[in-house]
Amino acid sequence: MLPHFRNIFVVDFEFTVSPGERPLPVCVVFHEINSGRIQKIWLEGRDFASINPPYPMGENDPFIAYYSSAEWGCHLALGWPLPVNVIDLYAEFRKITNGLPGVSKSLLGTCQYYGVAAIAECEKDSARIRIMQGAPYTEE
Repeated sequence: MLPHFRNIFVVDFEFTVSPGERPLPVCVVFHEINSGRIQKIWLEGRDFASINPPYPMGENDPFIAYYSSAEWGCHLALGWPLPVNVIDLYAEFRKITNGLPGVSKSLLGTCQYYGVAAIAECEKDSARIRIMQGAPYTEE
């Protein structure tokens, strides 16, 4: 029997990183599945020591991410604990699709594979390029 989970968080960070350095988190977006709540938090320019994790990460709070080691790096850079229960959708998708020709292993490729609506690849690329250019950022 599966345990009942209080909260199920899908988490994604955007960050910059210099070679050999820890990531510098720019923002975090999370979606709590049970309630439907979505929250976006800008981290750029803030004192990381004053920011507490905005979601619980205990035994009853699964943490879902795509290529979750990126999120772990941001947690460490922020001084946050690592989540207890992690579901990494990248690892799961690789297990399902390894060896299949023409299958993109990116998050957007995974969404496309399963017919999940997502932003266009060019929109993701332009956002990534903009973030890598550094601050200042705007809501757009």
